[in-house]
Amino acid sequence: MSSSYLDLHDILATSYRIPVKTSSSLKSLGFLDPSSGLEDLPENFKVEMPLWMVFPLLRHGLGPDFPKSYSSGHREILEADPSVVDLHKAGPYFYQNGIYLLSKFGGHPDAERLGKILPEVLRRRFRMIMDSSQHAEEGDALTQKAKLDALERELFSAGQESKRQVSAWFKRKTGQIHTADMVSRHYKRKASLE
Repeated sequence: MSSSYLDLHDILATSYRIPVKTSSSLKSLGFLDPSSGLEDLPENFKVEMPLWMVFPLLRHGLGPDFPKSYSSGHREILEADPSVVDLHKAGPYFYQNGIYLLSKFGGHPDAERLGKILPEVLRRRFRMIMDSSQHAEEGDALTQKAKLDALERELFSAGQESKRQVSAWFKRKTGQIHTADMVSRHYKRKASLE
């Protein structure tokens, strides 16, 4: 997954807040937790920061914690039956945030299990998403999409669009089929040679 400075999905995904703990005192960063009223963040202080802010501060005494939606308890639920989990509630960019966490915190104890479970969850939910997109009516589609992460919503919409196009094709509402220009020119040239 490539990130882009101007990609709206990337901007929204990196605004996801994760818990971090300071491993040393951080001068003049008390504003990151306005409720504390501190000017400096003391050692072992816990605060939540957006992903985009955590990455540059990793070298300056921050230790990341995995968010609750990626914790061992939540992963166990995902391993048991991922189709019942509301991934939008866990984070609207669940997969993208998981990939960011893996790329930056690969040495974290939870990273290995997270790396194994993310593709497995998508694989197991994919069939459900495609089935729902093909069989959901307009009103039902909204309730179906409510529990999906952003990537899954795109898959759902793509499935619905392909169903709509196939239905239109079967009903012959796709327009009239015309001979390609290349083929008609070929026939004209062939006729002129004879």
